[in-house]
Amino acid sequence: MAEKYKADKAIVHIGALMHDIGSIYSKKDHDIVGAPRAYSILMKRGFGKKMAKAVSEIALCHRCKQRNPETLEEKIVATADAIAHFSPAYYLGLSFIANEDYKGLAKNNFKKLIKDYNNKIFFEAEKKKFKKVVKAFKKIFREK
Repeated sequence: MAEKYKADKAIVHIGALMHDIGSIYSKKDHDIVGAPRAYSILMKRGFGKKMAKAVSEIALCHRCKQRNPETLEEKIVATADAIAHFSPAYYLGLSFIANEDYKGLAKNNFKKLIKDYNNKIFFEAEKKKFKKVVKAFKKIFREK
């Protein structure tokens, strides 16, 4: 998406790698906790203030809780994050880590998936691509 939408590829790449860094410290508020940590880590490793600030903002807004993404790079990472949750591999990994049933875990997260599809995918082309995937998830995991 960074290439497709002509975003700063380095900011998107580092932002994608670090957007969940706060998960190490806090599951509930990992966006709030992760933003200053991302900034600090990048500054200590010699990245410039522009990169550190941009990645910090990506970490802060990728969940669309503190604020919605505003920059192109923020929107790309938030969109990619939402899309990643429509991967069976995501739930397989999560179920392994959480020691929970795969299908039950996906079903329990179904409402969040649909909400994220509607609110966190900021590009119509990507939304259109995932329409079939959303339909498949609805068929499998919809509440009866």
